[in-house]
Amino acid sequence: MDLRITEIFLSIQGESTHAGRPCAFVRLTGCPMRC
Repeated sequence: MDLRITEIFLSIQGESTHAGRPCAFVRLTGCPMRC
């Protein structure tokens, strides 16, 4: 499986018990799974 990073950005976590904390998000493409 070949995954490519399309975007990395910093934001505030908006879900789970970590809501409100700073977080680095990484967006990937190339996953063949349709979930």
